[in-house]
Amino acid sequence: LTRTDTLAVIVIGYLASILFISLCMLLAGTMVITLFEQDEQDFLDLLFESTSAMATVGVSAIGTPALHQPSKLMLMLMMYFGRVGPLTLALALAHKQNATKNHLKYPEEKIMIG
Repeated sequence: LTRTDTLAVIVIGYLASILFISLCMLLAGTMVITLFEQDEQDFLDLLFESTSAMATVGVSAIGTPALHQPSKLMLMLMMYFGRVGPLTLALALAHKQNATKNHLKYPEEKIMIG
């Protein structure tokens, strides 16, 4: 593999992880909203609301004021998640900072003297 091939593999890995995390959050959020709304709203309308919230679009199919308070709270969390970004949020939550180790690497260069 060349350097560009390795970079492409890394980018595809990031893409797959972002897509997976986003879809999981979208489905989980939609299921939670469906539990709170029970049979008052159609599932596709709730999925549209969730997708609109994660994409921070602002479009509503059924009108957000018609939802219950816990559903609105879940939509707010999904808006925040969509704005921050799934990979950024996952890395921030999973990052373990070790104060004793220095993870900095300084650049090295061989300099000709004389």
